[in-house]
Amino acid sequence: MKKSISSILLTLFLVTNIPNVTYAKNKQNKLPVPEARSAVLMDADSGEILYSKNKDKAYPPASTTKILTTLLTLEKGNLDDVITVGKKPPYAEGSSISLRIGEKAKVIDILYGLNLQSGNDCAEALAEYISGTQKKFVKLMNKRAKELGCTDSNFVNPSGLYNKNHIASAKDLALIYRELIKHPEYFEIATTLTHKMSKNNKCKVTRYIWNKNRMVRNGTAFYYKYAVGGKLGYTVQSHHSYVAVAKKGGRTLIVTLVNSKSTFGYYGDAKNLFEYGFKNYSTKELFKKDDKLSDIKIGNSVKLTALAGDNFYYSIKKSSNNTSPNYTLNYDKKSLAGKTINSGDKIGTIVVKDGSNKTIIPLLSGSSYKPPKNPAPGNVVKSHKNVLGFSLGLILLAALVLFYRFRIRRNRRRYNGYTDYSNYR
Repeated sequence: MKKSISSILLTLFLVTNIPNVTYAKNKQNKLPVPEARSAVLMDADSGEILYSKNKDKAYPPASTTKILTTLLTLEKGNLDDVITVGKKPPYAEGSSISLRIGEKAKVIDILYGLNLQSGNDCAEALAEYISGTQKKFVKLMNKRAKELGCTDSNFVNPSGLYNKNHIASAKDLALIYRELIKHPEYFEIATTLTHKMSKNNKCKVTRYIWNKNRMVRNGTAFYYKYAVGGKLGYTVQSHHSYVAVAKKGGRTLIVTLVNSKSTFGYYGDAKNLFEYGFKNYSTKELFKKDDKLSDIKIGNSVKLTALAGDNFYYSIKKSSNNTSPNYTLNYDKKSLAGKTINSGDKIGTIVVKDGSNKTIIPLLSGSSYKPPKNPAPGNVVKSHKNVLGFSLGLILLAALVLFYRFRIRRNRRRYNGYTDYSNYR
């Protein structure tokens, strides 16, 4: 009987740890076809989608939802803050790190529990820390998602616990993940294999939080040496979802897979997509943030230095002859000449056109400027003309006054010199 049980357990172990067939056999230059119902391969620098499958089709994303919860925590929280766990998070359904009511724990520790062990209690604790209530946090989630360009998602909780109205597409997850990986703290968390959570007022033993992402765990069948982060998601109703990020040769690629029914198959699909992207595409730089793009002449001698307000990268297929995108600088010189400008102020826009795609980036001033107090050169001439005319008028008026005074005096002299002969008879 014991041998039978051992055989069954051994069989189950082998089955669940054998890599997906496509993981080993798919060729790098062959277009991969992931099993997930919605999939995206994105260049993180350019934001361009290099491969997609039903990219706008939304499904329940399970715990990949937690990348948005992580993003909001990094944007609005402080890693050294201490959270007092409320009454609800310890009773969160699903995976947890066993937080207790009233437990005092650092934000950074709870983020490790959220990302490595996928704790739903951690998600709810962070939601209450950021917004006070989960309901308010959910509003913040949807607002931030829209700001990032998400069009096919709706979030109803911070953990990804199944709800038919809680959905996201692979494209939307890629947009959220692209923003998250701009935070260096995330990579510190996502690549940690084991995190020790110190004792506190409610937990008198050290917690060990293990990283479930096998793509970053050396020694597992699914390890990928270029992987630098990822998040798994699973519920019975949602099936498997997975987001991952890999870096190679100065390039960063993102893979998002939503609604995969294959256990561990998403690892192979992610690797195949990464290899396809690294082998077949290049990332080029058009300009970087703060690069000088032009000098804008204001008046006769003043020049404003025009700087790029953000980086712009673009992706090209290595086998194609694609040319670099074109860009134009849009600004109003007359308007700029009449106002005070500080270094770093927005003075216009950069419009980048890459085929049918158009991207608008702020154009910033690299120098300061104050409009002159004296009239502009064109107005000075006009002002001089007015002054000259006024002066001539005064001179003419003075001449007329002198003329009339002269005549009056002359008439008086004549009158005084006249002799009245009426008395001489």
